[in-house]
Amino acid sequence: MLAADAAYTLSLNAQLGALQLQFEGQSASLPRLEQLQGRLTASASDAMTFDALPIDLPPFRLQASTRRDGSQWALSDIDLRTNGSHLTGAASVQAGSEPRVAIRLEGDQLDLDRWGLMPRPTRTGERRPMAAGRLLGNARDLLERLGDYRGELSLQLDTLSYADNALQDVTIEAQLDGHHLELAQLHVEQGQGAVSLQGGFDWSDTGLSGALDAQLDQFDLGQALAAFGQPGLGVLDGEIHLRLAPDTASIENTQLRYKAPEQDLRVQLGAASTAAGLALHGTAWHNQVPVQFDLQLGALPQLFREATWPVEGVLRSGDARLTLDGHVTDPLQLDAAVLQVSLEGQQLDRLDTLTDLDLPALGDYRLDGELRWEDQQLRLLGLDARWGESDLSGDVRLSLAGRPMLWANLHADTLRWRDLRPTTERARDKRQLFSDRSLKLEALQGRDAIVRFSADNLVVRDVPLNAVTLKAILDEGVLEIEPLRLELAGGTAHGTVRLNTRVPRPSGTARLSLTGARFSPVLRSADFPTVAQDSAAVIGGQLRLAVSGQSAEEMAAGADGPLELAMSGGQLDKVAIEVLGLDAGEASIAALINDAPTDMSCGYLRFDADAGIAHLERFFVSTQDSNLTGGGQIDLGTERLKLAFDAHAKDFSLLSGQAPIQLRGTLRDTRVEVVTDTLVARGLASVLAPSSRRRWRFCRGSNPVSAKVRAWAATRR
Repeated sequence: MLAADAAYTLSLNAQLGALQLQFEGQSASLPRLEQLQGRLTASASDAMTFDALPIDLPPFRLQASTRRDGSQWALSDIDLRTNGSHLTGAASVQAGSEPRVAIRLEGDQLDLDRWGLMPRPTRTGERRPMAAGRLLGNARDLLERLGDYRGELSLQLDTLSYADNALQDVTIEAQLDGHHLELAQLHVEQGQGAVSLQGGFDWSDTGLSGALDAQLDQFDLGQALAAFGQPGLGVLDGEIHLRLAPDTASIENTQLRYKAPEQDLRVQLGAASTAAGLALHGTAWHNQVPVQFDLQLGALPQLFREATWPVEGVLRSGDARLTLDGHVTDPLQLDAAVLQVSLEGQQLDRLDTLTDLDLPALGDYRLDGELRWEDQQLRLLGLDARWGESDLSGDVRLSLAGRPMLWANLHADTLRWRDLRPTTERARDKRQLFSDRSLKLEALQGRDAIVRFSADNLVVRDVPLNAVTLKAILDEGVLEIEPLRLELAGGTAHGTVRLNTRVPRPSGTARLSLTGARFSPVLRSADFPTVAQDSAAVIGGQLRLAVSGQSAEEMAAGADGPLELAMSGGQLDKVAIEVLGLDAGEASIAALINDAPTDMSCGYLRFDADAGIAHLERFFVSTQDSNLTGGGQIDLGTERLKLAFDAHAKDFSLLSGQAPIQLRGTLRDTRVEVVTDTLVARGLASVLAPSSRRRWRFCRGSNPVSAKVRAWAATRR
């Protein structure tokens, strides 16, 4: 053993936890073992983790011919088997002031998960996202550590697995010489896609320089990067040419095409570096709707320094224009962002297809605000929206951490209901009162929100509602509005609304009480100024309604509940003519009252709706010379009505000019007919409240009616 240059047989067995080492060979330099050759066998029956090593050891078995010559170790005829993987090849390590490593491996498959090289799953089974900034930081740290090494890497694998993903035909050919890395070839295939990279980099204390050229052929980014927190990405195709210098970075002749079929999204862009930074231009399609974009981003070195990245630009789709100005943090991960945004156009609902939303037709609109994204929260601060004759301001916050939650505090100086309805719905409104357009209440299912809203002037169908305040709470699709308070023409309305959208057919209830509303301001705002000056009526009432359905039409068709209104004061003739939209010559209001304005002392009506049929249970108006009664019904589903009204003179001398009338047709197209013997025979009397038989004596063929009524009747025969 002590003889110089004499080979000495050596057998070594060692154990460290589950790790077993065995060496059978010879040493020519005992006891220092500086000259060594033989066969090495290493194995581990269980996975092992070492704090000092950046990888984990899965259960494995390694056999290799081993040779040591001073500071150089070499493994040849490597045969490594672990969890179905089989790798062969050679490796060598030269220790010293400038360590050198050379590795040549080839095999059927390698699973990086089993070697602890990928993000670990959380308790819920989801993998923790690895932020882009952290990836870049890890890359910088790795490059710094590699600066003290020399080496070569040649790796060929049939399959490289990680995080439920598999890459095929993996080839890596690279050389490391101090602070220079030459990537001769990196090629991977993924199903029908592939990626190829070539380039070289130099790095030092002054910075990073070099070039990288990449070719992508239908490569699925979502599948490849799911483990890094980007599972929703699509397929990328094109080429990238990156050039780096110590203080600058540029992209040249880069053209990319991106497809995400599940989101119905396509993007085609060109990228080039400018003196100001990185310019992106191109077209994106979502739901087959094109969006042109022209963006100016920060310089690429800022991305590597993890600084905030400036973003400025314009996106256009049709007549809509969105401008952005701000910055993002960790752009590849979009960890945070602060952007001033401005959206303007001619009709907001033209963006419905693009945005997958049911937007109102706001006419010429403009929306401004500050958009913030941080800690899984999206905030829109200082919202200022203006369209038509309406405006809206306030703050909105949406939390996406866990179950989405929306908070909003909104205020409007003036908000008109007609400004919120699409043009097509406005056209339908000319034919029907209740729209058959789906309210899309399913969008509320599973959602949570708290919204506070106030308006100085809310106008619904030309009726002004002043000082409106409400609080709406949405709890997994159940909407409750309470309190709801409205000031209407000097009066006050209080109410509550509850709507359940969890069920297949949404259903809900509404309660509203009104006290002390003056009729005159309502008429004046509704463009009836001549009526307003004579109508000093005061209105009160209450509504209790139960509805169900997917549209206003369906809800009306199945409505249940009472509506009561009481009014005092005012003048009957102008109210009936103008408010009901009737022409004085055709309506023959004189059939009920005298031609002169008639003062009302009080009035009362009550509708009871049952399965969409609203029965006029009570109708009574007291004027200075008559009492008016009525009855009938309105089918809210078909919007057809059949109502009749009669006058009971307080003075027998006034009866000669009066005759019953009926209203027929639809709520949008109401016809007025003077009651004749024929109409009575058809059963009109059955819808009128019981009264003296005397009131039916004024049909044609009995007592004469006024000349106006006869003239009107002659034109309608």
